[in-house]
Amino acid sequence: MRLIIPVLLLLSVGAASVAYANQGVEVPGNSWMSLGLALLPLTFLAVHLTNRRYGPVYAFCQVLLAWGIGVSVVVGGGEHSVSEVPVITREALGFAVALFLAQIVAVFVFDRLRGPQWWQAPLLGSLFGGIVLSLLAFPLAYAGTTPDWTSRMIDYVTWTSVMSLGLLIPYWMMRSFVRPRSGFGGY
Repeated sequence: MRLIIPVLLLLSVGAASVAYANQGVEVPGNSWMSLGLALLPLTFLAVHLTNRRYGPVYAFCQVLLAWGIGVSVVVGGGEHSVSEVPVITREALGFAVALFLAQIVAVFVFDRLRGPQWWQAPLLGSLFGGIVLSLLAFPLAYAGTTPDWTSRMIDYVTWTSVMSLGLLIPYWMMRSFVRPRSGFGGY
């Protein structure tokens, strides 16, 4: 029962990323980035808040449940004829695999860095998660297809790094009402 809201939060951010996957966004220096890609770092905030409140086991379960529900909806969402089965592109699959692994890394890093400096765990959890996302997603999605995917990957590492810093603001604001359960050090 404790995971209903965290799973719904993670699913909502994931659904927004999918819904806006083809909508362009104005990010300085990145004319290629979609709003869906720009929103992906928000998933780390959802995972960090769960990790803060309930610990790494619940955060890990949040990731597994959200991905299980998301994949179930995409693959088996309703009755499809053979011609209506959703086409999963290499790009979507590459980013999905990378995001799943990046969220797992974010859970691990956040838990290991939990401590008296409130900003350390969410900052480095998001930073390492964003780096894993970038370094896995772009080669999986684009290697051998387009010559400039490496520059896009570097741009996206920059974007996730900036977002890691920016997401400290909402994390800090939510600390007062997303308090850790006992045993998690109060951080």
